[in-house]
Amino acid sequence: MFLATFSLIGQNSAKTCEILSKINTLIHREHYHPKLVNGSLSVFVFDNFIDGFDGNRNLLTKTEYENLCKASTRPRC
Repeated sequence: MFLATFSLIGQNSAKTCEILSKINTLIHREHYHPKLVNGSLSVFVFDNFIDGFDGNRNLLTKTEYENLCKASTRPRC
């Protein structure tokens, strides 16, 4: 009974509505949006991997990069 009364009072408060509205906006803005699993995801993952692993292009040789590129679904390298 106490919780029901407290929740009814809380729902009538303008501040509570404002807080809930801000939380709702935050969730919609920051919520995780999964990517479609298709060729563009493969290219995205490949590019991010290469940039993270060898961003300065000084670890892999050109031949190694081309071999990795051929093994990926990337249309061109």
